[in-house]
Amino acid sequence: MKTSAFQLAFILCFLQACSYPRYLPKLEDIDVNEYGAAIRVVRNNRESVSGELIHADHAKLIVLTDKERKCKSIPIRDIKNYTLRYAKSRNYYWTTALLLALPAINGIYVLFTGPIHLVGALSVAMGSERAFTYHSTDMRAGELRLFARYPQGLPPNVELNQIK
Repeated sequence: MKTSAFQLAFILCFLQACSYPRYLPKLEDIDVNEYGAAIRVVRNNRESVSGELIHADHAKLIVLTDKERKCKSIPIRDIKNYTLRYAKSRNYYWTTALLLALPAINGIYVLFTGPIHLVGALSVAMGSERAFTYHSTDMRAGELRLFARYPQGLPPNVELNQIK
């Protein structure tokens, strides 16, 4: 009897391992975006260029600027650093107030648990702020092409002045 229960539990665990996690979105719910990631490039002369990443290779980055809505080609050797954001992050700073009020039920122990909750809440909030972001220290400029609108290069029939 014990062996049968163990075998049944093992089979159920094995079958559960074959299913996908429920928190993952279904394939039809995944968003497809035809635009490139947002990038902010700081050049060696301290000029800052922000916009959509159109194309990246080992020689240059092409960025569609936010202000002028024109493409700028920036040589890699002229780049001091960059920050790439490929998705919008969530804001969890509202949880800080809740997690500070929660230890109040501990009475006098709030003197010990309050700072722990504060550090935990702030670390989660600050970590979520940096989610979905790459910096120049995290990724080489040539690898940025994975987040560009045209990751395999500009199509032959597309001119830079046509991109909007």
